Amino acid sequence: MPIRAPTERKSAHRALRAARGGQKERKSRGGAFDDSANLRRAVAVAGLLIFLSIFGLALVRMHEVAVASADEDRPLHRFSGPDIRVMSQVMEEAPLTAAVKASPRPPPASPPPSPDAAAKVQKLRKPASSAAAGSLVGSDSPKHAAELVDQAIDKTPASSKSLRGSSKGGSGKAGANMTRLQERRSATSTFISLHKGDVLPVGTDLVTLVVIAHDKADCLKKCLTSLAESRDEDKKAFKFAVSLDHPPAFSNLEAVAESFKSSLPGLEVWKKTEQSHMNAAVVKISEHFRFALTETFERRENEFAIFLETDLVVAPDFLWYFRASAWLLRMDPTLYCISAWNDNGNKDLVFNDKRIFRTDYFPGLGWMIERKTWFELKPQWPAFPSTGWDHWLRHGGILEDRGCISPEVPRTHHFDEHGTNVKKKSSLAKTLANMALSKLQPESLGDLSYLMQEEYESALQEKAKAATLIQVADIPQTQAATTYLVPYSREEYTKMAKSLKIVPGQPRTHYHGVVETRHPTTLAWLILADRRMSGFILPPSEVWRPSLQRLVGPARPNESCEDFCTRSGQRCVAKELAFINQCNFLRTHFSCEAGCGQNLGADLPCYVTSSKRDTSRQCLTTDAAPTCSGKHP
Repeated sequence: MPIRAPTERKSAHRALRAARGGQKERKSRGGAFDDSANLRRAVAVAGLLIFLSIFGLALVRMHEVAVASADEDRPLHRFSGPDIRVMSQVMEEAPLTAAVKASPRPPPASPPPSPDAAAKVQKLRKPASSAAAGSLVGSDSPKHAAELVDQAIDKTPASSKSLRGSSKGGSGKAGANMTRLQERRSATSTFISLHKGDVLPVGTDLVTLVVIAHDKADCLKKCLTSLAESRDEDKKAFKFAVSLDHPPAFSNLEAVAESFKSSLPGLEVWKKTEQSHMNAAVVKISEHFRFALTETFERRENEFAIFLETDLVVAPDFLWYFRASAWLLRMDPTLYCISAWNDNGNKDLVFNDKRIFRTDYFPGLGWMIERKTWFELKPQWPAFPSTGWDHWLRHGGILEDRGCISPEVPRTHHFDEHGTNVKKKSSLAKTLANMALSKLQPESLGDLSYLMQEEYESALQEKAKAATLIQVADIPQTQAATTYLVPYSREEYTKMAKSLKIVPGQPRTHYHGVVETRHPTTLAWLILADRRMSGFILPPSEVWRPSLQRLVGPARPNESCEDFCTRSGQRCVAKELAFINQCNFLRTHFSCEAGCGQNLGADLPCYVTSSKRDTSRQCLTTDAAPTCSGKHP
């Protein structure tokens, strides 16, 4: 392997020295034997290792990365400012070939365990077997629920195990697993176990629901009214607060909040008096959320918090939904949020109120996180989130390999048509108006342990294995009551999504590239799987892998990837660009001092060098499929 070339060279020399040293030592002891054969064998091995190391270094050179500088002058809603463009090319004489073998995704990185968690570990942990301590990627050995609880308690996901890359795994033991989970949790005060396998957070000192309000008293009243209509038993489990950030509207909004103090006991009003030096709406909204997060987790030290904007109303089981699912954040280190929203929750497509799913795409619109998650986000919270704090959270690479829980049928509904992003009669307003809102009553969700990572992925793999494999062009011929596995590429997603009546801009709701939905006409179940990301459920022949011949090199100002490749005697392959359109990739080559963000523009991905731009020193990715011809005008 190329990256081990220097080590291999050292190993070869060590082997040669050891062989010679061993010969001298044995001869000095008067041994009557000839080591010449062993010496020749060692020399041959050492020579082979040196040859492999030189060959490996040659391969390493093929992956060298350089930096490109380009000028641009573009409105902020697109992208403006000089940037450093990362470009991917493939050598002219080495055409691309599709990989024929899928490989498992690497396990997520590990945050350090907290002192409290470490103490719980000493008290609750049981020794794991040597087999359980190792990685089970690609293994057919199921992970025991108790071992997963151990990992979740001490928050060390390095030892968490994934079934991605394997079609086997433990399932069908939800009831037994939940019993063991509940026995472990009974040792802490955070959760209690109730009937039907539900595990609920208790105590009003643990979770606060914060309503984010700006200047609309009528919206605040409608939002609080829907909350007040929730079941009393559920309301007693929460603290409630309204967070304000616009001083001219403080008195009006406070009066509205005051009128709900009898129906929402203990309702508080928080005021953000410090104003941002930037007038951009995305900055004001971002700073308001920063204030509310700080107030909740630092000043009041809540363990959990739910954030809800005033342009939302909630479903009857909204509070119960969070109560019933909060334990997943504590027990599964691959999750960081619970959301009440489904971006693809069109009334014509969603019907199963009890189905909950995992997603890597932050849904927002009514969401819960733990206190520890805020302390991961806080140091990197953006000063200027170019397209919004929520886009930054989705694309900033901060919580890589961790995801969220979402319901098939949304538990919130957006109603305001006079907001920052939603305008009356706009296509977005029409889309939001057509979103479903669950009518499910509390205590109807049942056992949610199937959402734990391994069990969820095992079930998804089995479902994909049993599905009928078709191509995107075959989707119109699907039949009712049938499940289909559909490989897709990012380049064809927008057109495909429009035909399916799901969000076309990017694969929202995806889980490692997998989007599940119904056909709008036949209602056939479709498992849409990204060829670049979903190798863990796709047949090897349907998977796209980065080319081993790929080079990443510098471009001149105003030069497209295509122009650069032509000048360099190579050719640009757009298929490769999507593989480098990731924050983590950019961070390995650029400093990204101001973090990583998401934006629009054919020039992306890039690193902004201009100090005059709001996005200065940010690494930027794009939702769109990068192109070879994109450049600044």
